[in-house]
Amino acid sequence: MALVLFDMCRQQQSGLSRRIPSGVLVGLAAAIKLTPGLFIVCLIVSRQKRAALGSSLAAVGATLFVFLVYPDMS
Repeated sequence: MALVLFDMCRQQQSGLSRRIPSGVLVGLAAAIKLTPGLFIVCLIVSRQKRAALGSSLAAVGATLFVFLVYPDMS
């Protein structure tokens, strides 16, 4: 939840926003546990398309990465 809170509450003009796009931390949290995936739905409903796309791609990318590294565990 710390990743979700940090990503949803950060300022758009902060230094971290230049390095990590909005929504990526939500996607990583969703890849770890499925409950933060509801925040992806929240981003879609609030019409934040860029953040929703970034979080979806981050969740899929992290899941595929773990599948390639540890296929038995995933």
